[in-house]
Formats: sequence, structure tokens, C-alpha cells
Amino acid sequence: LTIDDAPNDEVKTYGLLWDQDWRIPLLKRLNSDIEYFNSENGNDEISFRLIAEKNILPEIRLTGSFQHVISEDTSGDSNATSLSLGLAWQFHQNWLMSLNADYNRNVVDMENDDGTETTLKDSTILFSIAYNIDTGKTHSLYGLPTGSPGRGRIVGKVFLDENGDGKLGIYEKPLKNILVYLDGKFTTETGLEGRFEFWPVASGEHYISIAIEDVPLPWGLKDERPLKVRVPVRGEIEIDFALTRLNE
Repeated sequence: LTIDDAPNDEVKTYGLLWDQDWRIPLLKRLNSDIEYFNSENGNDEISFRLIAEKNILPEIRLTGSFQHVISEDTSGDSNATSLSLGLAWQFHQNWLMSLNADYNRNVVDMENDDGTETTLKDSTILFSIAYNIDTGKTHSLYGLPTGSPGRGRIVGKVFLDENGDGKLGIYEKPLKNILVYLDGKFTTETGLEGRFEFWPVASGEHYISIAIEDVPLPWGLKDERPLKVRVPVRGEIEIDFALTRLNE
């Protein structure tokens, strides 16, 4: 349900969509969807779409799509049909050759006095050769593998907790150049504001700790064991190391 709250008129549109993925042994992918919506201003539309994909060979892929749309508004009715076929061949590393054919047909009934009906047709054939260039350095994940395909972020601060509340106060000092360990293998250092970050990190359970030998005396942690953290998928977790005076 959508509401267009225009200055002079408020229009409500009601819609329904059924999207279905089909498991067909001979096809890599088969998807269909049916959508219908109705507006209070008299616009109605129903559409059907079918998308298929098949690997003829490991390096050759065949794709096809079909769509039919029936719409009605105050100016008249229309029927639109589109058909697309594509053939792609990765004949060499980074090289892709493709051939695409598209056909579109649109029938419009303008509801004129003479009952005129307009038909528009369009067809295209496109041949292309593309070369893909990879540059830069691979962005590897921080942290040991967890078996999860997702990734997230770990952020935090290292500071001198004068009042022992576990929070960085306005008069408390953040520590820079403190080494932070992730899973005992991956490292980073705190910046000017005592902040550190690991990104991207494999989602799931990890262990994080700091190099306590970098901390000035008499400050330290009551428990120096690595902290167990769980990184959410597409999320962020914040871990602060609040250092306390060990002689108090």
C-alpha cells in the first residue's frame, strides 16, 4: 500500500506481488513473478514476467526473459509484450563475447471516436566483446575463518578510565599507538583518539585483545585474557578497553 499525499489530492495504490523461484533440473535458474496494482485515480496494471538461465557449457550461458503487461488508465488501454534472448561465451580469461536479441510490441487503444488502435514494434540485435580488467589489491577479510559467508565490522577505543565507569569521559585520556590483536594473528594500532577498527571481518565469533606491554604503568586490565566477541552480518560491534590503575 502506497499513499501519494499530493497538495491537492491524496491517491492510494494497492499492490500485490507473487515472486517464485522454481527448481528445474535442466536450468540454472527459473524465476516468475505476477504483479497487480490498482490506484484510486483509475490506473490498473497486471504484469507477468519469466526469467530463465541455463549453462550449455561451463563457459557458455544462455539467458531468456519474457514479460507481458496489461494496463488501463483514463486515457485508454495498452498491452505490452517484450522478449529477450542472450548468449554469452567466456572464450578466454577476462574475455566475454555476447549476442543479445530483443523484441518489443506495444498495442495502445486510445479510445478515440473512430476506435483507432496504435501498434508499436521494436526489435534489436546487439553483438559485443568485453574485456574485464582487475586492478588493485584483493580486499581480504580480517580474522580467522568462521564458516559464515557474511562480514561485519569491529570498532573500539583504548583509554585511561580515571573514574572506573567503563566510559571515555571528557577529561579522560585516549591512548594512541596501542597494538590491538584480532584472533591473535591480525593487528592494527589505535589512532589519535584511541580508536581502532577491523573491517571487513568474517561474521561470527572472534577474540580480541591488546598488547598490554604498550600500556603505560601503573595502568592495565584486571583481566588480560582475550575478549570473545560475535560480529553480526552487515553490522558493527564496539569493544572498548577501559584501563584502570592496578595499584588501587
